[in-house]
Amino acid sequence: MNNFKDNFNIFNYDLEFIILKDRVLDAIDFEKWLTLDEISQILHIKGFNLHNNEILKLLNFLIIESGSIIRRDFSNEETKYFKVNDYVKKSNYTKFYSNLNLDGLKKTIVISDTHIGNPNLEDYLLINSIYDFAIKKGISTIFHLGDLFGATKNSKVEELERELNLFLTRYPNLNEVKTYALVGNHDKYINDYLESGAFFETSDLRALTYFNPNFYMFPYNNSYNSYNTGSLTSYLDNLQVHFSHFLYISYMFSYYPINGIKDLIKYPANLFIDLNNDILLSGHIHQAFFYNIYHQDFKHNTFYLGVPALNKSNLNKSIGYILNFNRDTNNKVISIDIEVLQVDINYNINIKEVIHHDFNKECKTLKRLL
Repeated sequence: MNNFKDNFNIFNYDLEFIILKDRVLDAIDFEKWLTLDEISQILHIKGFNLHNNEILKLLNFLIIESGSIIRRDFSNEETKYFKVNDYVKKSNYTKFYSNLNLDGLKKTIVISDTHIGNPNLEDYLLINSIYDFAIKKGISTIFHLGDLFGATKNSKVEELERELNLFLTRYPNLNEVKTYALVGNHDKYINDYLESGAFFETSDLRALTYFNPNFYMFPYNNSYNSYNTGSLTSYLDNLQVHFSHFLYISYMFSYYPINGIKDLIKYPANLFIDLNNDILLSGHIHQAFFYNIYHQDFKHNTFYLGVPALNKSNLNKSIGYILNFNRDTNNKVISIDIEVLQVDINYNINIKEVIHHDFNKECKTLKRLL
């Protein structure tokens, strides 16, 4: 296997590239959302003889390294780009390089905890199987809820580079499927290594996009508690959806077991700040479960899905979900069908069961392992 630094050099991070990306930034002086093809047309008119894959690489660099471009996905099912002004460029907003709006999303797969680099857990046959399954089902989006890598605080530099190499050489890189990933607690050590400036001046885990243009890693997030390394709140038409590696609530379930979901009433409502969301999804625990949570202090019904691990620990068990969003004639999401995915020892993926949840009906509070 090539040295990770040698692989990283394929992105031509040199003076010529720096000059080119600055010229491109000046050339696409636009103040509206544009598609890759529209940007390509502008550059062609201005004398740039660049292929779309070269422009995409430059745009990703401008997003990740300088924060001078932001990307919006799920806009009429086509990615669009926007050049930020100086005020936004200097603000914290550029830390979140993608304005992820899920409006119009009909179907997606959710996975978690692949633990690349951990020989006791990593399973590339399983990872490839889920991507092949997505293509077979015509699903073009996968959400990975963290712990892509298996690094620990004791990992040496050569071990971190090995894990990055494994991602580069073995993780599916398919044009048909886009992956959106959060930072997990194990991923943080890879993120810290990249942030040390070993390669790019301001690099972090978002640099994985340079390796795999269809893999988008959201930034490390120091949020309201030290356990929540990666999280993202977005909107799906009329619903608020929160993706996380692990929320405070899942942290409590994991380390402070409670006897039945009704015991939640013993805890102050202000601990459960994420229960304002309509849908919660998190990984970390490696188990598949769901909770319907109705809390008196919120007067709000929250559907919480624990996403299982996509690794060896779950062979012959649940490994992820297909989320199907059902809409009414006004394009308002009224219900969700969750197809629970299971794999056998021959890596055949099948649908174990389907769970239906109606957002317009008050649900009973319950807890269930899948």
